Amino acid sequence: MAYPSKIFTTIADSAVDADSPIDVSLMTSLRDNDVHLREWLGKDYAAEPNHSHDGVNSKSISGGQFLLMDRDTMTVSQSFVTVDTVALYIPADLTLLSYCARTRVELTGRADVRLKIGATDGTTVQGTPDSTVFAWYGPGTIDVSSLSGWQTFEIQLSHTTGSYNAYFDKAVGRMS
Repeated sequence: MAYPSKIFTTIADSAVDADSPIDVSLMTSLRDNDVHLREWLGKDYAAEPNHSHDGVNSKSISGGQFLLMDRDTMTVSQSFVTVDTVALYIPADLTLLSYCARTRVELTGRADVRLKIGATDGTTVQGTPDSTVFAWYGPGTIDVSSLSGWQTFEIQLSHTTGSYNAYFDKAVGRMS
C-alpha cells in the first residue's frame, strides 16, 4: 500500500480569515489535501462507491443497544400473546439477538416476555415473582443466524397465574 502522493496540511485559521489574501500557499494546501484524502480513503487510493453496510461489502457493527418497544401493554393470559411487533434489519453476518424487558405484575405471579419470528421462539425473560414494581429482567436470546434483511418479530407476554395482570412497558435489544 503506497503512501498518498500529497501530504495533508493543516490550514491555520489565520490563513482563511477575512483579512488574509488567497495565495499560492493556501490554494496548494487545499488541492493537496483533496488529493491526499482521495488517495487515503479509496481502495488502492482510488475513489470507491459508498458502502451499503449490508454485511457483505462492509462489516456490520454489533453490540449496539437499541429500543425494541416503549409503550405500556398488559395481559392476563397464561399463554404467550403477541402484544406488539417490531421490524428489525438483520445483517447477514450477525447470529444472535439478545433482549431485556421491563415488567411487573398486578399482585402476584410473574410476567414473562419473549421474542418470536415465524415458528422460532426466543428464550423467555422471566420477571421476579410477585414484583409489583417495574424492573429490568433478562437477557433472553433468539437465534438470527439464518435470517438477513428486514424481519418482523413478535413481542410476546404471558402471566404465570392468569389471575392478575402482567404488565410490560419497555424492551431493549442487542445484536452480535
